[in-house]
Amino acid sequence: METIITAATVLSMFMNLSNDVNSPYYYNADVENNQVKTLHVYNDNDGLLSARLSYLYTYDEEGRLKSKVAYRHDGLDGQEKPSFRLDYAYDEQGYSVERSEWNAEKRCFDKARSKTEYVGTMENMVAVTNYEWSEEQETLMETERFLVWGNHDDFLLASK
Repeated sequence: METIITAATVLSMFMNLSNDVNSPYYYNADVENNQVKTLHVYNDNDGLLSARLSYLYTYDEEGRLKSKVAYRHDGLDGQEKPSFRLDYAYDEQGYSVERSEWNAEKRCFDKARSKTEYVGTMENMVAVTNYEWSEEQETLMETERFLVWGNHDDFLLASK
């Protein structure tokens, strides 16, 4: 499967967000060696910016996104507090994303409670399977499966 999430993908996402003049948020990124390491999100309160979220990105040795950790800004004490983590895994068929929530009591991320797998089935088609944690089964259980068909230039219906 050709689709992977690379440092260039994350950088492109930041550039697209930054150029959206209709967004109620402002963005700033710490970029190192063309990799977004941290993305900061600010609220626009009538011209006054206030911290809202930040995302910490890590990459593997091939430059693919390995994890994304979200932090929420606590307006009461001014501290950033972990919220959730997305962990990315890649193989020859595609990739998967697992979501883990922050456990404030234990001061660590819990075991993944959801997972999405993306598997290339044929050119421009991806099978997506979602899983959610089952307390009864004590494992991740499939909740839905569907196909996504990507755009292809050969399928244009109109031209200039």
